[in-house]
Amino acid sequence: MLRGLGVSPGIEIGKAFMISNSVVTYDHCCIKQENVSEEIERLKAAFKTSEEQINMIIEKIDMEKETEKHQIFMAHLEIIRDPVLTEKGEKNISNKFMSAEQATAEVINEFALMMEAMEDPVFVERAADIRDIGNRVLKNLVGIPLDEDAPIHQTGIIIADDLTPSMFANLDRSKVLAIVTGTGGKTSHVAIMARCMGIPAVAGLGDNIRQIAQGDLVIVDGYKGHIIVNPESGIKNQYLEKIQEKAAEDRRLEAYKNTCAVTSCKLRRVEVSANIAFAEECEEVLKNGAEGVGLYRTEFLYMDQKDWPDEETQFQEYKKIISKMAPLPVIVRTLDIGGDKNLPYMGIPHEDNPFLGLRAIRLCFARPEMFLTQLRALLRASVFGKMRIMFPMISSVEEVRKAKEFIREAKRQLEEKQQAYDDNIEIGIMVEIPSAAIAADTLAQEVDFFSIGTNDLVQYTVACDRMNKEIASLYDYFNPAVLMLIKNVIEASHKYCKWTGMCGEMAGSLEAAAILVGLGLDEFSMSASAIPRFKEHLSKISYSKAVRITEKAFELATAGEIREMINEEALAHE
Repeated sequence: MLRGLGVSPGIEIGKAFMISNSVVTYDHCCIKQENVSEEIERLKAAFKTSEEQINMIIEKIDMEKETEKHQIFMAHLEIIRDPVLTEKGEKNISNKFMSAEQATAEVINEFALMMEAMEDPVFVERAADIRDIGNRVLKNLVGIPLDEDAPIHQTGIIIADDLTPSMFANLDRSKVLAIVTGTGGKTSHVAIMARCMGIPAVAGLGDNIRQIAQGDLVIVDGYKGHIIVNPESGIKNQYLEKIQEKAAEDRRLEAYKNTCAVTSCKLRRVEVSANIAFAEECEEVLKNGAEGVGLYRTEFLYMDQKDWPDEETQFQEYKKIISKMAPLPVIVRTLDIGGDKNLPYMGIPHEDNPFLGLRAIRLCFARPEMFLTQLRALLRASVFGKMRIMFPMISSVEEVRKAKEFIREAKRQLEEKQQAYDDNIEIGIMVEIPSAAIAADTLAQEVDFFSIGTNDLVQYTVACDRMNKEIASLYDYFNPAVLMLIKNVIEASHKYCKWTGMCGEMAGSLEAAAILVGLGLDEFSMSASAIPRFKEHLSKISYSKAVRITEKAFELATAGEIREMINEEALAHE
C-alpha cells in the first residue's frame, strides 16, 4: 500500500494511465552581443503566443461552462501578462547574454523558488502554476508542440508526478476515474478542480509514485489517501463493496439535499451552510443543499497575488460569489492573515508567537488603507445578493467599535463616488478568543450575529497548538471549558434576539451535533459535501434527546466522559 494525501474524496478502481510532464531541454550556451535584440524579440513572441494559447483555453472553458477551470486560467493569464516576467527576462538577455530559453527558465525558477520557500502550503502549491506557465513559454521558444490536447484513449486513473492545471484542463472527464500525483496538496489548483468535478484524488506520493507502472490495476482511496497497486482479488472485492456501499449511500443522501435540517419530531430547525475559499466551490455548495455560505475565507484571494489585490480585483471576485449564491446569504470574513498564514508582501516582522501577534483584525487595523480597500470592495458587491460581513479574532468591544467605524468610513468614501452599496448589511464577529466568549453578553449588543470558530477557540482555551502532534490529545472541543464558553455565547446572543452560528470543525461533527442542537446553536457551517449526511443525522435525533444529552454533558468532568456518554446515547432508543 502506498500512502499519500487524500485531496478529493471517493474510491475508484482502474488501470493506470501515465502522463509525463516533460522537461524542455535547450542549449545553455551564451549568445553574442549582436544577437541580443533578436533574442528579446523571440522572448516577447513566445510570451505573446503563450498568452494567446491561454486565451483559447479560456474560450473553450467558457463554452463548456466550467467555472472552476475558468478562474484558474484567468490567474494564469494575469501571470503571463505580468510585465515583471518579461522585463527580468530581457535583462537576463541584455546583461548576462542568455538565450531567450535560459532567460525565461531563470526568471520562472526564481519566482517559483521564492514561492516554494514559504511556509504556507498555499504558496508552495502556487509555484506549480508558475512552472506550468514557464514550461508553456519554453515549449513555444523551442518549437515543441504542446501535448495538452493529447487524447486519453482509455478510461483509467491518471498517474503523474505533477499534473499541472494546463494538463488537467484538457483531460476528458468521461475517461478519468481518479487522479494520483507525486506532488501537491489539498489547496493546489488540481485538488480544487478534482473536488469540484467529483474526481477522487490522492496527492503527495513523492518518489513512491514510481512504484506504479503503465497499465497496473490501481485502487485509489481519496478518503484515506491510500493507493493499492495490483491488489489481490480479496482486497479488490472489499473495495468494490465499498464503492457499491458509497453509491447506495449517495442515492440515500440525495433525498436530504433539498430538505431543511430538522430534528426527528420537527421541533427544532437549524440552518446549514457551507465554508468556502473559492468562487468555483459555489456550485458544489448549491448542489449539496446548503442554505448559504457560513464562512467565505477571503484570505485565499490575497494568497494568489504578488501584492495587495486592488479594489476592482476584489470587487469582481466578491461579486461573482455573491451573485452565484443569491438570494442565499454569504458570510464574508474579512482578511484573516497572520499566524500560520503569512504573505511576503505584508512586511510583518518576525514574531516569536505569531498566533498571538499581528494577525486578522489586528493586521487590518495596522494597515488601514488595505482594510478600507477590502471593505469598499465588499460593500460594492453587496448589492448583487445577500451579504453579511464578519470580523475575525475579535477580543474586545473596543475592537468591534473600531471595525464598525471602518465600515462607516468605507461607506462615506463610496458615497463620495456615488457608488451603490447595501446599507442594511448584518455585521458579526467570529468568537474564537476566550475573552470574546466570556464577554459575549456585552458583545451581543454591538453586533447582529456571532459565528464560533472552534478551531482557534479550542486552541486558545486549552493553550494547545492544534498542529503539535505531541499534545494533540489536549485539543478536544468536548473539553468542558470549551462547552461552557459555547453555551455562554449562544445564550448571550439569544438574550438580545441575535443568532449564533459555528464555522469550525466541530460544526460538521456528527458526534457533536446533539450537544450543539441542545445548546441552541442556530447555524452550522461545514464543508459542502458533509451537508446531506448532517441533515440525515439530525433527522434521527429528537430535540428532547438532544437537550437530555446536553444536560448530561454538563454534569461530566472530562472530554472523554462526555464523548463516551454521547456514543452510548446515540445507540440508545428513545
